[in-house]
Order: sequence, then structure tokens, then C-alpha cells
Amino acid sequence: MRTKIKMSPQGQKQSYLQALFLRDFALLGFAIFYISLFNGLFGSANSSVASAVFVCY
Repeated sequence: MRTKIKMSPQGQKQSYLQALFLRDFALLGFAIFYISLFNGLFGSANSSVASAVFVCY
């Protein structure tokens, strides 16, 4: 992906970077939601399990 960004024209480069940032924020938001939901359902004592399950899947 780096080479594709480097080789692209300036306008396309901005589009790629915006898409990557949007993807990063969406993934981070989903991770926070998932782990918070897991903690709410099973208690905060299982927060490490929630993180491990998220990483494994």
C-alpha cells in the first residue's frame, strides 16, 4: 500500500490517506465497543479475556 500511495498523484494520495485514517478510526471504535460490551456482559474481571478474544478473531 505504501508504494501505491507514493506512486499516486497528489489528489489520489489524499484519498488513500483519508481512507486509511477512516479505517483506523472505525477499527478502534469497534474494538472499544466490543471490549466494553464484553466487560458489561461478563464483568470487568474478564477484561483481559475480552481483549484476547478480540485479538484472536
